[in-house]
Amino acid sequence: SPVLDRLPVALCFDEFRSVNHQMSFIAIDANSHELLTLLPDRFTRTIEDYFLNNYSANSRAQVKYVSVDFNANYFRLIKRLFPNAKIVADHFHLVQMILRAVDQTRVQLMKKFSTDTREYRLFKSTWKLFLKYSADLETQSPQWFSRLRDRLTQEQVVMEGLSIDQTFEQTYNIAHTLLKNLNTTDTASFATLLKTTDLVSPQLQEVLKAFKAHKEAILTMMEPSVHYSNGPIEGVNRKVKQIKRTAYGYRNWSHFRMRIQIQFKFRVKKRNPIRK
Repeated sequence: SPVLDRLPVALCFDEFRSVNHQMSFIAIDANSHELLTLLPDRFTRTIEDYFLNNYSANSRAQVKYVSVDFNANYFRLIKRLFPNAKIVADHFHLVQMILRAVDQTRVQLMKKFSTDTREYRLFKSTWKLFLKYSADLETQSPQWFSRLRDRLTQEQVVMEGLSIDQTFEQTYNIAHTLLKNLNTTDTASFATLLKTTDLVSPQLQEVLKAFKAHKEAILTMMEPSVHYSNGPIEGVNRKVKQIKRTAYGYRNWSHFRMRIQIQFKFRVKKRNPIRK
């Protein structure tokens, strides 16, 4: 089988919805943001066959970093394909998982109250404040909250909500401390918080469980020398969606793939015989 010349030092893996509602695989160079490959599906065997058949062991050994979201299949696949690569968890997906857990906990608590109560209105109308970074909450200038019929600062609204339920308070505090640790790359505090599962909501417990399972990838992302994320590939995916929208969708994978390659000026590199 032929092999391509080389692989970039850092890669980004992701997927996008292509034809017939199917998810397809995409990979780019994490440094140059150039398109590396497009595959018709995201099955492990398809991805594995592509890299094994097109790149030699020496070429795959040159890969040092691979940035991915929390797709467990990618974690196992990367370790087999790129023996020297460190997996980098995507910062955006980590933040998204934490905030989603907080919001789901809020909704679950809100539904325990009647719609005509202050507690329900507080959780319903000011939901964005519970997702806002705690350090960014307004603490000095009160504002009028019409649904609450009260003049309060943003901090006072959040504190009132937290005082309603101890589990929600604990969930909120740990979640926002995790967010702070991710932004300040405080690995010691982050590792300690992963052990704190008591009194938090089941939603956050699931997040902490996932973080524990992929702790190494998260700590790699928090290293000062590592600046990789899935941001570039999300930008590529957005352009792919625009291509699909402009054409009112595609039914043929080959045509869709060719159109994407033209848009990104993708060139098939010359192939050399395998050198073992």
